[in-house]
Amino acid sequence: TDPEKAVQLLMALGTYRDSRNLLRAAQYARATQLLASGSYQEAANLFATLGTYEDSANQRLAAIYGMAAAAAEGGDLASAASLYETLGAYQDAQTKLAGIKYQLAAQQEAAGNRLEAAELYAAISYQESALKAASLYDSLAKEAEENNQLLLAARYYALAGTYQDAQAKSARLYDDYYAGPASQIRAAMDAGEYQEALAALSQLELKDLPPAYRDLAELYQEANYRYANQLYDRVSPFAALPYYRAIVNYKDVDQKLDRWVYQVLGTWASPQGKLYIFRENGTCTLDGVYGFFNVAGYNLMTGESMDKLRGTHRISNLTRTKLILRENGTNAVTPLSRADHLQPVATEVPAPAPDPLTVAEQEAALPGEMPTLEPAATPAPTAASSAE
Repeated sequence: TDPEKAVQLLMALGTYRDSRNLLRAAQYARATQLLASGSYQEAANLFATLGTYEDSANQRLAAIYGMAAAAAEGGDLASAASLYETLGAYQDAQTKLAGIKYQLAAQQEAAGNRLEAAELYAAISYQESALKAASLYDSLAKEAEENNQLLLAARYYALAGTYQDAQAKSARLYDDYYAGPASQIRAAMDAGEYQEALAALSQLELKDLPPAYRDLAELYQEANYRYANQLYDRVSPFAALPYYRAIVNYKDVDQKLDRWVYQVLGTWASPQGKLYIFRENGTCTLDGVYGFFNVAGYNLMTGESMDKLRGTHRISNLTRTKLILRENGTNAVTPLSRADHLQPVATEVPAPAPDPLTVAEQEAALPGEMPTLEPAATPAPTAASSAE
């Protein structure tokens, strides 16, 4: 007759005989008592501890349902909505949730927050919520159009759906914004003027494109891809790098970014603490000596300018964390570990933008060739990146 007292006594008995089963029965009775008295939070917590005992899971939902109803009755609509959302298909929870959201939308509308209200109305199917959302989006579109915010107006008209002539207005405004630049971009791509296409694309909003102009997103990636390839072939890999990075995962860009000239970028340290730094602008500082660099095959070329590079080292191994250099002439081996957390002692003078690349020495490496180091000179090798 007193489940609460029974729970206390049975908990004191621990594992004595069947006290565990009796404890669960007493807890269930106590939780049922709490639910009936309107102590919904306590009941929900206790039913949760009982797991699959009897119909505890369903009773827990009943307790949460009671909490939601009490919150709504007390005017705490936000809490009521959150609780109803956790109930899924339990009884009429979704209908109750829609009604709560409808009230929240009406509150936002009354407060003059038209966009917030429209979004809430649009998210539910309740009474005339769709019509209210469309009307609010239409009014927001007209206001944006009056303020010459053409793209914003087009988007609001699109969200207004079939309301009045909203779709025709949306299409017209999208054309006003995209049609001219899109024609210029497509012509530039056809002519191989990828830099011009990118310049035009950079002036446009490419998120949430309307159906008639969705190809612009693809054109942006393709323009970056082709321009990066041009720069890599005609100017330098460093000029191409930001364009490849803008379209990671597009086509074979990941493989292109795996080229050794890019993998070597960053700060490396020798066991003696000497720093070898390769920068994205094509400059380097190798054990305190500042200059320029490039990588071709297994050759690391350095020099005092981009047009005076010569092969000074061979790359014997390069992974994400290890770099092994063999100096030409002396065959001295320098094992390096990635140390991007380290900074050079002195700040280097920034290098000017590199001139078109003229490489004096680009020794071709045979496919699959990997120079072998003397065992005593190098740590156990890891799988190396493939040279391109």
